Amino acid sequence: MRQLKPTICLIILAAFALRLLPVRWHSFHPDEALYSWWALQIASGDDPFLLSAWVDKPPVFLYILALAFRLFGISEFSARFPGIFAGTLSVVLIWAWLRSAYGEKIALVGVSLLSFLPLPVLFSPTALTDPWLCLFIVASLWMACSECRPSLKAFLAGFSAGLAVGTKQQGLLFAPFSLLLTSQRKKVGLPRFFWFLGFLVPFAVVEWWDVLRWAGRPSFWERSLVTYGGLGLIHWPELSPRLLKWLELLSWTAGGPIPASILTVFFLLTLRRKSYPAPPDQAPLWFLAFWFTVHWLLNIQPWDRYILMVVPFLVAIWAYGLAGVGSQRWKLVATVAILAPGLLALRPDGLPAGSNYGLYDGVEELMHYLQVEAKPGAIIYHSHLGWHLNFYLFSLPVEARWYPSPAELLKDLRLRSAGDKLIAFAPFEDDEPVLQALRLNGYCAEKLAEFPHPPRGTFRVYGIENCSLISPCVGLKRAGGVSQSCKSP
Repeated sequence: MRQLKPTICLIILAAFALRLLPVRWHSFHPDEALYSWWALQIASGDDPFLLSAWVDKPPVFLYILALAFRLFGISEFSARFPGIFAGTLSVVLIWAWLRSAYGEKIALVGVSLLSFLPLPVLFSPTALTDPWLCLFIVASLWMACSECRPSLKAFLAGFSAGLAVGTKQQGLLFAPFSLLLTSQRKKVGLPRFFWFLGFLVPFAVVEWWDVLRWAGRPSFWERSLVTYGGLGLIHWPELSPRLLKWLELLSWTAGGPIPASILTVFFLLTLRRKSYPAPPDQAPLWFLAFWFTVHWLLNIQPWDRYILMVVPFLVAIWAYGLAGVGSQRWKLVATVAILAPGLLALRPDGLPAGSNYGLYDGVEELMHYLQVEAKPGAIIYHSHLGWHLNFYLFSLPVEARWYPSPAELLKDLRLRSAGDKLIAFAPFEDDEPVLQALRLNGYCAEKLAEFPHPPRGTFRVYGIENCSLISPCVGLKRAGGVSQSCKSP
């Protein structure tokens, strides 16, 4: 790669700063807590190959996350920083790819778009797999389109595609496209051979890791299908709602339907201009069409994170459209005008994507309370907080136990007479049915602490005792004193 111009360096620094901004806006998403818990098992040496974990993801990202914990310590920031790094490095690589494939003019617009578009910005400060999937996709695209040393670049294109598959299963959708693009761009040597050679290196390691676990746990391929509920074609009545939902999520890339529509119109107008050079290939359009068809017609959940893998392709076509807008001055004006609404969406209550997931805001306060107050051997019952409990209480001698219903909770309580028993509720949970079931069956549930976070609600933690074993005048210890409201039913 040639030396980056000062303008590009400033854009990259701005992209890094912008991706740092949301890192503490909201608490961990449950999936962030789950991946971090798996990574802790690796980093601590307790289970370096995750032989006992029910893993439904490939391992590349989990080992990156484990490395971050070893380097920076165990914290939410340590878990999210790799995503910030991947998001910033993707900005560098999008410049390299677009310059190799479509020229410096389009590359300059593209690097500006990826730096400031709200969806990639909001996903970077997360402990999710998708920023790294996006990074490896862009790296593979760059290597596929780079012209010098074709055999080495074909190998690296395949290697990056293999890392994409080793990060998230959706990388399989991209791998054939990477091979096709490499074959088209490299006319000398044996591009297909070297691509496959590069792809097999990380893919073989991932499959070796997976095979190691088969004695006690299923393959992550099988497990992902089980947790997802299987894949199949949707029914006819779902076609229209799903079409609109996926189009809405795609528009979030630019901050909403209006800026996304304007960018797309610019692309179509530029494509029709005879005075402007046609793009060297239609690769981004073909992959977008393929990706959209698969996600629309199969019963894949319309989740915002799935959009991230096509952001580089959207950036490519939108950059081509903006690059055809008059002079350099008008390009700058158009880019700023289109990005402004998206930048306004970068606030804690803005675009509800990526790190802007506030359903569990305040969970770290509850977890800090449990870290201090839960005694060794304590059992903490929960219905929606298991992955957070596993991460935050990882090294403590307490047990988190999930209950699917009040009846199952009561059944488990009768089997466990020793040790303290607590029960924790998330803000969106109604605790009254559980508390009523406990009272009707001879158990006292006393509120020990609560952590309000309006407008989301309040985290609550209760202590559970068998009322027949305690005196009515002996209360349960709680934050701020002792309560004596425990009564026999």
